[in-house]
Amino acid sequence: KLATIGQSGYQHQIKLPSQPKGVDSTSAGLAVVACVNEVVVLKDGHIVYNQKVDYEPQCVAISPSQSEVAIGGGDRDMKIHVYTLSGNMLHEKTTLSHNGAVTSLKYSRDGSKLTACDTYRKVLLYQMPDYTPMITTEWGYHTARVNSVAWSPDSQHIGIGALDTNVIVWSPGSKTNYTVVKG
Repeated sequence: KLATIGQSGYQHQIKLPSQPKGVDSTSAGLAVVACVNEVVVLKDGHIVYNQKVDYEPQCVAISPSQSEVAIGGGDRDMKIHVYTLSGNMLHEKTTLSHNGAVTSLKYSRDGSKLTACDTYRKVLLYQMPDYTPMITTEWGYHTARVNSVAWSPDSQHIGIGALDTNVIVWSPGSKTNYTVVKG
């Protein structure tokens, strides 16, 4: 269930069709939820679109323009599914192969890049708008599964958190320009 929390508790609840695995939302009232074998689009707290998929979605990222949505697939799929968001509907645009189950996705704040992380501790970076891979060598300095990714407000740095309790802050322009924050 999704719920709006007000001063006196839950104000509005939504029953999702299956277990949620990941979610992303915008300040404009748009939310996309990756559920078991389906993707749900919500606007202003209401389900407006539900699409069955033949893979198990794990994570979601909405582009800053809100025109594209990236969904990371699990162990059976190991792909990033990129959709265009037209009105309330999702239309598959492309798929990107990945080495493992995709655990986290995030578009840069300026919308010029997409970062993807996986269970095999790898980080992939794509240049928009055509999702060209920007990394030709491995960015895998974590020693365990990567769980989360975040961009700095100026889109100049990426923070990657992993099960190894470390956070690595990267500069997308250089594989060797990074800082490790030990947990």
